[in-house]
Amino acid sequence: MGLALGLFSTSVLADAVSGPTCTVSAIMIGSQNDTAEVSVPSGVVTDYTTHHPLLKITSAVPTSLSGNCDFVTIGDVFKTIPDKGFLTTEQIITAGVELSDAMTPGGSATQFIVWRPLKITNATAGSDLPSSLESSRQPISQATRQPTPKTQERTSDGDNQFALDLYAQLKSAKGNIFVSPFSIAVAMAMADEGARGQTAKEIQSVFHFPGTAGARQQAYSSLMKKLSRSDSGVNLSIANALWAQKDYPLSPSYKATIQKFYGSEAMNVDFAKAAEKSRSIINQWVSGKTSGNIKDLLPPGSISRITQLVLTNTIYFKGKWDAPFTKQQTTKESFTNSAGANVVPMMQKTSASLKYAETDQLQLLEMPYAGKELSMVVVLPKKNNLKSIEQIFTPKNLATWSNQLRLQTVNVYFPTFKFTEKYLMQGVLKKMGMPTAFSDEKADFLGMTTNPKKRLKIDTVIHQSTVDVNEEGTEASAATALVLRAPGSATAPEHVYTFRADHPFLFFIQDNATNTILFLGRMNNPLP
Repeated sequence: MGLALGLFSTSVLADAVSGPTCTVSAIMIGSQNDTAEVSVPSGVVTDYTTHHPLLKITSAVPTSLSGNCDFVTIGDVFKTIPDKGFLTTEQIITAGVELSDAMTPGGSATQFIVWRPLKITNATAGSDLPSSLESSRQPISQATRQPTPKTQERTSDGDNQFALDLYAQLKSAKGNIFVSPFSIAVAMAMADEGARGQTAKEIQSVFHFPGTAGARQQAYSSLMKKLSRSDSGVNLSIANALWAQKDYPLSPSYKATIQKFYGSEAMNVDFAKAAEKSRSIINQWVSGKTSGNIKDLLPPGSISRITQLVLTNTIYFKGKWDAPFTKQQTTKESFTNSAGANVVPMMQKTSASLKYAETDQLQLLEMPYAGKELSMVVVLPKKNNLKSIEQIFTPKNLATWSNQLRLQTVNVYFPTFKFTEKYLMQGVLKKMGMPTAFSDEKADFLGMTTNPKKRLKIDTVIHQSTVDVNEEGTEASAATALVLRAPGSATAPEHVYTFRADHPFLFFIQDNATNTILFLGRMNNPLP
């Protein structure tokens, strides 16, 4: 038998619990000595004599408990519903319990199943599961193991929360802003695979990663595959790579994890004897993955002989508008920001059918790319006061505004623009709540190495992005590099609306199916 986690409840309603977690590590008994680690909300693990959900470990030997753990025991407890008997997987989902993870480590009778309580009603205690029913349960193979929609949704929500948290840190800077929060998150997720202790806790908190490693890995693997596409109208590609000092004792398990779940290439280089050559090799890889738009991600001096590891992510997007602007209609118009008015190329489109919404303070416009799977969403203040909108630019408000979007007839006036931005992110990330990863004394990335004496810390986080918006569509690129080294070493519409973007605005490019924000920016001045 494999490790099975079940839920037991009385007839009272059991809602999902948030807050501190209990982590259970166990060795599964079966054809293989597979190990598993599961984190559950504190309070879910309780004595079955109480009126609370019960988490049970069956056919497994718990090896360690950490966090807020109340009670764990060995035994078989499964859920039943009156007049229905024992629940199948489908019935469990119907009853309101989400099947959040499943795999078959080996053999038809070996399963790893995690059930998370959503809303459970009319459930009573059951006896041990009969062997006949146990054998009828269909295992889910590792090859078909997929995150649930809820898990993927939580990942996108977490990425978007980080996106707006990051923007809140950057908004005080003058001028234009353009970043790919998604690129930074993926790069940091790869680092988190090797982080331990307080280092990992801070990274996971800042980036709002899913609670368990398995959920994070499966969600990001699935999301990257889902986002990637290439057709006549839209090209979106994501690439990851690990660059290791050739004699660094890199953990085979860590390398295998980022290759499997992040599709990462893994290359050996010689930072110690050829730092500049190694920097050039990495920059060439980044340039190739971004169609030449990000040419020198790593500046001179960012790589040295004491560099041990570099993690890179790139994201490249080129999309044609679903309904392109006509170049002949682009005219010179005034664009006014806090410094005054400038004459800029202003694209125009009359009586366009687009998703539009407005409040007392702002206008919201969604302009889809070919196929309508991705869009640019623009947040335009009604008055030329972008700061007032930035103060209320939160995930909750953004969701509220987006839910008000409806197809309307809109006269659109939108500037062409093209610019590049580059950021050193370590100061921002420390301020957001993850200082330990950069600490000489406390950084813990022991999951990356087989030698505990070869500790690492993050030295530098570099992010560079470019955007080009014109009549045909948009081209956007971004790349992130994490440089690690040894610590201590250095319908017919009722109204026609007008959307005139002739003053600063916020904009972002999103995947419409998952609502994942891929790029986020502020247009303060369209002129280069």
